[in-house]
Amino acid sequence: MLNFYRFSLKCSTKNKKLVNKPKFHLIILVLSGPENVERRNSIRETWLSQKQTEVKNLFPIGLIKLRLEQKQAIESENEKFKDLLLLPELLDSYGTVTKKILQSFVHVYENYDFNYLLKGDDDSFILVDKILNDLDKWQKKGSKKELYWGYFNGRARVKKSGPWKEVDWFLCDYYLPYALGGGYVLSYNLVKFIVKNVDVLK
Repeated sequence: MLNFYRFSLKCSTKNKKLVNKPKFHLIILVLSGPENVERRNSIRETWLSQKQTEVKNLFPIGLIKLRLEQKQAIESENEKFKDLLLLPELLDSYGTVTKKILQSFVHVYENYDFNYLLKGDDDSFILVDKILNDLDKWQKKGSKKELYWGYFNGRARVKKSGPWKEVDWFLCDYYLPYALGGGYVLSYNLVKFIVKNVDVLK
């Protein structure tokens, strides 16, 4: 049977025991669709092929409305590689990407102790060694500041029509600068902040 991870976004994580969690320097979340097994295998054979004890990688996948053969294929894949993060309360689609990221963050925060989280996609190529080296340099600076690291875009106009229309946005004509979705790194406390405020994020 699939080893589903069940949780409620309404649940508080305040009173959870923070002991016996596996410890990693970097958690890598690679967003992937249920049908993208070839992409996942390519990643496993290339930039994730060198196993590092300080790194944990997970492929989050939503399970709502999957066909029986899809569920069986995912079960077989997870038994073999043990690197799928199965989200039973998520319909996996482009329109639910934000929910997928939030549910993945909740899972990682509640189940692992870590310093940094890297979010990527299954069409990204990530130089893990370089990321780790740069994170070590950041830490050696002794800075206590939180890290939000990626390729930032401050030129995106607020969408005023269409399916992604922002009816509540009032600050200005452009979105605040943000790291593009192909890959970004967050330090632990930023992930914690997002998880603690998950009910007001959308």
